Amino acid sequence: PAHEDHKYSLKEIPVLLTTLRDLLFRRNGHCQVGILKQKPRPSQYQAFKFAVEQNRAVDSDEFDVHNITQFIKDFYQAIPTEYNCLQTLDFASNDFSHHVHSVQHLKAVLNNKHDKYRLKPNKASKMIMVWLWYLCADILQCSQKNRMSEESLSAAIAPCLYSSISNSRDRNSTLSKTHSNIQSFCALGIKYAVLKYG
Repeated sequence: PAHEDHKYSLKEIPVLLTTLRDLLFRRNGHCQVGILKQKPRPSQYQAFKFAVEQNRAVDSDEFDVHNITQFIKDFYQAIPTEYNCLQTLDFASNDFSHHVHSVQHLKAVLNNKHDKYRLKPNKASKMIMVWLWYLCADILQCSQKNRMSEESLSAAIAPCLYSSISNSRDRNSTLSKTHSNIQSFCALGIKYAVLKYG
């Protein structure tokens, strides 16, 4: 189920995401060193994942906070390609960074007013992408404690938002260009969120 996330003033956000975000903040996880970047221990993560899927309480010190952010990232990676609004953007293009290199350009893409790049028309997908940028903007406010910069946060979330990065094992120059462009796009997204929400 989805609802309005009053913290970020966004509609159609899955309850699971807002519940995990609120849990992360209650546990002060947004201030933990390497949050969103560091991975949890696999055995503990499997137990955490099972508990969440069984609707059991996970608000205890039994689970490390990195389990929470890993579950959030896995949620995004599980979104089918056909519902991902970014899949229509040609991140492999050599001139992508030339056409989309400012928050103004990003806003044009988000509003489907950019002269070259348009998002797939899926409002729910766009909302949860922006929600992730807002979460990163929140985490960025604790950068002195968590040591996460805009660059490291965008590197952590880029593979979650664009399936060809996370699913491909090929490390050729096209994939490298794609990864660089999607990471830059995410960095702009975090800047956008800081300006709008922060």
